[in-house]
Amino acid sequence: MRGDASEFSLREGDLALKADWRGKLKLDKDGNGIAFVEDYLEIELQRDGERERLRVEKDGRGVEKTYWRDDEEQEPGKETAAHIDDLVMRFLRAGAFEADMRVEKILEAGGPDAVLTEIDELTSDYAIRRYSAALSKSGALTPVQVDALIEKLGRLEGDHDIAQALAAVAEHQEIGDAAMLTLLSVAGEIGGDYEKRRVLKAIATRPLAGDAAAEAVALLSTIDSNHDIRVSAEALLTYAEFNAAQTAQLIEAVAEEIDSDHDLRLILTKAAPQLGSAVVAGAWLATLDEIDSDYDKRVALEAAAAMAENDERLRERLREAAQTIDSDYDRERALKALK
Repeated sequence: MRGDASEFSLREGDLALKADWRGKLKLDKDGNGIAFVEDYLEIELQRDGERERLRVEKDGRGVEKTYWRDDEEQEPGKETAAHIDDLVMRFLRAGAFEADMRVEKILEAGGPDAVLTEIDELTSDYAIRRYSAALSKSGALTPVQVDALIEKLGRLEGDHDIAQALAAVAEHQEIGDAAMLTLLSVAGEIGGDYEKRRVLKAIATRPLAGDAAAEAVALLSTIDSNHDIRVSAEALLTYAEFNAAQTAQLIEAVAEEIDSDHDLRLILTKAAPQLGSAVVAGAWLATLDEIDSDYDKRVALEAAAAMAENDERLRERLREAAQTIDSDYDRERALKALK
C-alpha cells in the first residue's frame, strides 16, 4: 500500500490475478460489482496464455469500465459485460474485499446456505477465513450448517487462517459432538503451538464430552511450548467442565509434555478443586512428584489443602508429598497448611 494506493496479487498454478487501485472503492447494493471509485481500479488476469485487463475509472457519479483482451480493447456488449463481471468477482473473492458486507448481502438474498455456496467459490485461505468468520458471527446456524462450515475449513492450509476460522466458529456457534470431532480433526493439521492454543481456548467454552474431550487432550499433547500448553490446559480446566477421568487424563498429558516447574504448578493449582476424586488425586500427586522446585511444590500443596479439610485420607497423602520438600521453610509451610 502506497499512501492512498493499494495493490493485491494472487497466483494459483497457471492463473495470476493482480489489482491496484487509488482511493476508495464502493460496491453496488448487491455487493457484486463496483459502484464507485475515488480514482481508478485496474484488474489484470492471466491464464492459459491469455491476458484480460479491466480499468474502472470515476465518471461523474458512476464509473466507466474499459476491458481489454490480449491488449485489444473490447467493444461494449453482453459478452464484454460478462467478462467484466467475472473479473470483478474474481477480485472480490480472491482479496476478500468488503467480505463482511458481501456476506451480509448474500445472507439477505439467500441465507446461510448461500454463503456456504459462496465459500466454495473462494480459493485463498485468507478469503475463506474472512467469509467463514463473518458467517459465524452473523447469527445462529443450524447443526447441519455448522457441520458443513467446519468441513469446508478443512481446505485451509495456513496455521493462522485455520486457527482464526475455527475459533470464530467455536466462539459464536453451538457445536454438536460430531461437529466438534470434525473441528478438532481440522485443528490437528495446525503446526504452530500458538495457533493450537487459540483453538483450544475457543473450544474450552463449549461442552466437551467423550471422544471430543479425549481429542482435545490429544491436541493439547501435541503442543511443545510450556507456556502455550499451560495456557491451553488452564482454559480447559476452567471452562470445559471436564469430568474426573478427563481431568486426570489432562493432568497426565501435560506432565508428559511440560518440563517447567512453574507451569506444572499453575496447572496443578487450577486442577486442585477436583482433588476430591481419587483418580484426579492420583494423577495430581504423580505430577507433583515431577516438580523439583521446593517453592512450586509447596504452593501447589497449599492450594490443595482446602480440598482435604474433610478428607483425612487425602490430607495424609498430601502430607506425605510435603515431606519430600527439601527446604525446611517450604516443607513446614506446606505441612502447616495441611494440619
